[in-house]
Amino acid sequence: MRHRFGAFSFAVRYNYFIESYFMLHSSLLEVVQAVTRAANEATTIEAAAQVCLDSVCDFTGWPVGHLYLVAATQSQHAQPEQSLGPALYGPGQQQERAPLQLAATDVWHLGNPQRFQRFREATESMELPPGVGLPGQVAQAGGPVWVADVTHDPNFPRQQIAADAGIKAAFAFPVWAETEIVAVLEFFALAVIEPDAPLLEAMSHVGIQLGRVVERQRAEEALRASELRFRSVAQSANDAIISSDSSGKITFWNNGARVIFGYSEEEVLGKPLTVLMPARYLTSHMEGIERVNTTGETRIIGKTVELYGLRKDGSEFPLELSLATWTTSGGTFYTGIIKDITERALATEELMQLNEELERRVAERTSELEAQEAILTATFEATPIGIVLGDTQLRVVNFNSEWARIMGVDLGAAKGRLIFEVVPSAEERRGLYEQTLTGTPVDLAGAPMRPAYDTTEHYYDVHMRPVRDSSGSITGLLSAVVDVTQRVTADRQKNEFITLASHELNTPIAAIRGYAQLALRVSNGLQDERITRALERIDDQTKRMAFLVEDLLDVAHVQRGTLALKRQPLDLVSLVQQSVEEFRVRTPDFTFVTDLPGAPLMVAADPLRIRQVLTNLVENAVKYSLSRRVVEITVTSATSEAVVAVRDHGIGVPGEQQSKIFQQFFRSNNIQQHRSGLGLGLFISKEIVSQHGGRIWLASAPGSGSTFYFSLPAAT
Repeated sequence: MRHRFGAFSFAVRYNYFIESYFMLHSSLLEVVQAVTRAANEATTIEAAAQVCLDSVCDFTGWPVGHLYLVAATQSQHAQPEQSLGPALYGPGQQQERAPLQLAATDVWHLGNPQRFQRFREATESMELPPGVGLPGQVAQAGGPVWVADVTHDPNFPRQQIAADAGIKAAFAFPVWAETEIVAVLEFFALAVIEPDAPLLEAMSHVGIQLGRVVERQRAEEALRASELRFRSVAQSANDAIISSDSSGKITFWNNGARVIFGYSEEEVLGKPLTVLMPARYLTSHMEGIERVNTTGETRIIGKTVELYGLRKDGSEFPLELSLATWTTSGGTFYTGIIKDITERALATEELMQLNEELERRVAERTSELEAQEAILTATFEATPIGIVLGDTQLRVVNFNSEWARIMGVDLGAAKGRLIFEVVPSAEERRGLYEQTLTGTPVDLAGAPMRPAYDTTEHYYDVHMRPVRDSSGSITGLLSAVVDVTQRVTADRQKNEFITLASHELNTPIAAIRGYAQLALRVSNGLQDERITRALERIDDQTKRMAFLVEDLLDVAHVQRGTLALKRQPLDLVSLVQQSVEEFRVRTPDFTFVTDLPGAPLMVAADPLRIRQVLTNLVENAVKYSLSRRVVEITVTSATSEAVVAVRDHGIGVPGEQQSKIFQQFFRSNNIQQHRSGLGLGLFISKEIVSQHGGRIWLASAPGSGSTFYFSLPAAT
């Protein structure tokens, strides 16, 4: 009987425990649900925390609950999942965490406000660093903390004030937002109570639910900031940025759109996009919206297209549209970025006009060039001069019919072959062709060659010039061949005649001069001045004729290439000094001024021929001087040559005729007015100097006199 009563008593107690356990957990679940609802509805952490404080205190019967917030500049990084379970620490126990600062708030649950007033004031007057006080321990631990009796906890700064208010047990838990502790809630009882693990576990979940408020706040703030940034950027953009909903109603309108279209934001918000379109686009626009909304098919989304827009004033303008779309719970939205390309369109149109004009000019120029090319081709073919074009490898590129006739070849057979394989005797002149490719022109006078069409030898003037492109680079050479056989034959006949005539004239001239000089000596005893002057004139004229005959003979030798030179070491200074002394005796009414080196200046030259050149230059200076009868003769020495200069103060040579002054039989116009002559002296002088390897040139101005120079290589 006793055993049956004991079993019955145990069953009663067990059922009571089970009922109490389920009632407790049911009430605790209601607390969690109440806090969850508050977290979903509250707009601030303070409002949600107030609901939590009231609900927990009502559930536990504890009279005091309070909210601490972490300072905005501090954060506690840890994973909340690691601290969801209860963290039971006795008084003074701590777990190391990163530093943060906790600030008391005015959010409380007070069962008896008057009794706990001093405790509230003390709490709100302090900030707690991590590890200090109950909230500091929670912040450091990252999870809930329970203290059975705060009046015996040395790490509870409000210990004495709590004891005065009758406070004993306490627990606190953190509020997590993402990976940060953002707040701590603390609760106080009036009795010593040991830790309640299920309660702390439930509070860990409550802390996470409260953190949702902060997460939502942060998300809303980030969204607002993003919207502000978007609006700021969009409003400052020069391009139009326009958004619309799925029905095509305008939902956003920036300042760039106002400038481009002329509508203010108030005028267009809520209006259809069609107010911005020319009528011809309306049907396709409505069909496009319907297609996207029903099938999701897009054709211009994500692309950039060029269309026309319609301004408020009814004018159309070209635009560039980039369109994007996105979908939210509120539906599908579109945003377009529109650039006014009026200036670009005008520039494009202008460019097209310029291109058309350029194409027209190119066509005209091409026609002109084709006409010029036709003329050049006709001239190229019709000219009696043989012309051949070669490349830098001296291969035949092109030639005209006269060159083909001379060489006896056709274009097909000669093109691409080396010039030396086509031109007779060209191999002997290979160096001249190569010289032309270095940029130095080559001229050959009367070069002998037997053409393909004749068995007799002909003579040709050959002129070779480098061919350059627009940058100045040599791309080949052009050779022109002129048949001068008749001229060479005539020159030979003329030279033969001159030689024969000169020899035939020398004999009677010498006889006449001899008789004149004999008669002059006899007449000296007759005392008849007229006879004496007549005989002197005969002597002078026969002397002049003898010089002319000598010049003609020299010209003949030059033409035949038989001008003989007897080179020997020659002191040019001594030769000039001797010649000047003779000039002073023969021409006493002229002053001869010299500027000579103090030492000998040696050259390898023919003394008689060099004296002939000097005499010719000095006699010309005397002959063509005006009132100032002064002739200046200078000898200078350069690095590798000796230079002689003869200066007069006479009539000078016109600039346009100076390039011809050394040609055979040439006499300038102003010279012909003063003196007679054949124009052979300077020609012969040039040939003599050239055959010595020297140069001859002049500097002159009409009315200011002339200076003739010639140079000879210095002796080595």
